Amino acid sequence: MDQAARVTLAAIGLVAATLVREEGADLRSRCQLFPTQKFVWELLDTPGEEPKPFTLTGKESEELLSQAIAEAIMIKLPWLGNISLKPAPELIQLVAKARIWPCI
Repeated sequence: MDQAARVTLAAIGLVAATLVREEGADLRSRCQLFPTQKFVWELLDTPGEEPKPFTLTGKESEELLSQAIAEAIMIKLPWLGNISLKPAPELIQLVAKARIWPCI
């Protein structure tokens, strides 16, 4: 049961990292970073052995997460499904303010 929970948590992290990498990332307001090459992961499987490089697309990571969730549900781990996150009103105001400030 612990293993399924760990796999699901790791898959969530992989989805987040691969999708951000594919979309680019904000360094700061109005400063977007774009990848110039494939993102390569390294699997640290056995201590003392060389890491095993692999690539993973956003779509592949989403499929991996779907499989992990299905297995977690199958062994009766609780899963709430889709969760909707909403920013605090203060954050919305800060973002709006940042968009109208002149670029220096």
